[in-house]
Amino acid sequence: MHCTDCVAAAHRNRPPAVRRALRAHDQPWVTYGMIALISVIYLGQLASDEVTATLALVPLLSWHEPWRLVTNALVHDPNFPLHIIGNVLLLVLLGRAVEPALGKLRYAMMCLISALGGTVGVLWTTSPPEGVRFTDTGWISTYLGISTVGYGIMCALLILEIRRRGEVRSIAVLIMINVAFSLTVSNISWQGHLGGGMAGLLATWVFTRPSTSRQPGGSGTTIFRRIISDTTGTVVAQGLSELGWTLVWTILMVGLLGAAVVGRYALVAPLWGGFGV
Repeated sequence: MHCTDCVAAAHRNRPPAVRRALRAHDQPWVTYGMIALISVIYLGQLASDEVTATLALVPLLSWHEPWRLVTNALVHDPNFPLHIIGNVLLLVLLGRAVEPALGKLRYAMMCLISALGGTVGVLWTTSPPEGVRFTDTGWISTYLGISTVGYGIMCALLILEIRRRGEVRSIAVLIMINVAFSLTVSNISWQGHLGGGMAGLLATWVFTRPSTSRQPGGSGTTIFRRIISDTTGTVVAQGLSELGWTLVWTILMVGLLGAAVVGRYALVAPLWGGFGV
């Protein structure tokens, strides 16, 4: 049992250095880092059109220039400042809630998976033009923006609220409003939003799965934790095991998304940037 007055007194009497360290730990530094990165790149876009041309996703080019599969999330429309402003606001509002709940590493990996998921969504819902009439130009269009990650964060928040039996209705309404906006407003890639949201949802569901470490017989997590705890101690062992499994799941999910990219380009003829027949 704990004495609530004693606990409150202990919190008040923490040394200033400890209080600063705790506050720093709770700050969404990954979110702030993403905002700083896309802001710097946006300045580069304003200075040179080559930045956008090099980093944006163009399905026709992306098999031979694979960095575009991820870097498209870092660039925004240089002729429409509200594009980056809206995405920054979304990151600030939701990222500062999701990042502390997931932890910095898992949050960063979820954002990476969401960005790649958005790319996969675009690739599998667009096709090269058929014949000489370019009625569908999706395959040769340009896709850009970190909104794929924003949708991943929204879906991550939904999973977190479900896990802790919190307020699900509000975030569900927010997602539905954004989906409706994506489907009804022109020049918005609903495909990228769908892919990013689903990837973020899956990643968060995996990262926040209930621990099986207490089950008898020993799961992989238990065995790993038991081995490293002999030399590092229980607390450090638990942290290392979580780190290890976060990286393992990240590699698996990135691998699956990478396989989806390869599979898509295997169905596309070399004329349109693939390697199929």
